[in-house]
Amino acid sequence: MPLLRLEAIQLTSDQIIIRHSLDARPFITTIHYHDVQLDTLKKRYGARLIDAIAFHIAFFEGMKYCSLAPHIYDITPWTCAEETIALFKLLYQEIFAQHRWENGLAHYPGPTIVPDSAPSARMPHPIETHEPSLLVSCGGGKDSLAVMKLLERIGEPYAVTQYAHSCYGPTQPQHALIDEMVRCCSVARQHRFSLHDTFLHQPHVLEQFPGPVTTFCAPETPCSIFATLPILLNYGYTFLCLGHEQGADSENFFWEEEQRFVNHQWGKSLEAEHVLNRYIQRHLLSNLHVFSILKPIYDFLIFQLLRDEQQHIRTTHSCNITKPWCKRCPKCIYVWLSTLAYLRVNLFNENLFDQQEVQDIFFQLMGKSGHRPFECVGEVDETRLALYACLQQGYQGKILDIFRQEILPYIDIGALLSRYNTVFSEKHAIPPRLAEPVLLQFAAVRVNEQEFLKR
Repeated sequence: MPLLRLEAIQLTSDQIIIRHSLDARPFITTIHYHDVQLDTLKKRYGARLIDAIAFHIAFFEGMKYCSLAPHIYDITPWTCAEETIALFKLLYQEIFAQHRWENGLAHYPGPTIVPDSAPSARMPHPIETHEPSLLVSCGGGKDSLAVMKLLERIGEPYAVTQYAHSCYGPTQPQHALIDEMVRCCSVARQHRFSLHDTFLHQPHVLEQFPGPVTTFCAPETPCSIFATLPILLNYGYTFLCLGHEQGADSENFFWEEEQRFVNHQWGKSLEAEHVLNRYIQRHLLSNLHVFSILKPIYDFLIFQLLRDEQQHIRTTHSCNITKPWCKRCPKCIYVWLSTLAYLRVNLFNENLFDQQEVQDIFFQLMGKSGHRPFECVGEVDETRLALYACLQQGYQGKILDIFRQEILPYIDIGALLSRYNTVFSEKHAIPPRLAEPVLLQFAAVRVNEQEFLKR
């Protein structure tokens, strides 16, 4: 097991440069803010707060190195509160459960964290509020489009922030893809930051650290929230709006060896939302509210929200392998299927139902084999409902034939529709002033279940 060390945190006018090492091998993460001056923020809010935020960004960026199962995470000479270490351990246990299962690391608890000492008490600081007060985290997918159009429908002004990461390739094309979608929306401001990383998805890394580990993992959602804090401070946003839906709270499978559920999307769950909100308000920014506006609904109703946005759906992208789409991974296949089923748009202009190379992925998505893929995809029953909708509309292909013969006779489509056509009005952390108009919009797009089943 290697030794992980946080070596340095350097702030320039527009960058945070973070140096870690694993057994003395150096790795660097650079975060470049396109429209934030960190030195100006220090003058406005004080160096202590900005340095504390930079430490949190660096500290949690260190979690990705836990992919190699270090025994110690040495963060001296920095101090660290017990609550911060507890948050790190919780995020590791939940977000890395899949990684531990994949790599035979059952019961590995994560590294022992060694700080310099406990810090003196630090009061959280309020954000100096300006208008608009709401910032949307925009990843460029259909959920981001749904969030922005939803806010426009209820008359809520908003700005957007987007980021690009070197683990997905060159950052400029990533920003350009998101820009294309943002141009379809009424955005007050658009902010960008870019991350360059010398560790994630670098093949030479696994060669340098031989052992059982064959995959990487990173706490992308929590890290992106911490990395967004300088933008929130600089422009006075007190609400950070995410686009995570109800399906992110469901598990992939039960892991017998650790006696726990594994959820690939735990970082997007309501539990994670509550944990991060509470921590940031208590320790960093007292009046920041992080929430997901889509949390009360599943993908089925998100696609109903997008029925009037069919002309914009092709500006979205979701693939984590090849931007904008690889057309062969579970995420691409799931989005293609759902868009075809509910918007009658063939994103890839091909019939994946007859593509032999993706048959096994369809089988996993529909629950015919294995477990639900480790991707940000809907529940097995969401896939089944989408396949049923495709059958209703006359689409054809081998996968649909298999679904019709081997799965459809044994499931209750009416029950599935009732579940995914529901607005879960209590399962969210939407601010009260937004909750009522948002829930009304969700209720308005619910389908008539009898008519849907008769089509």
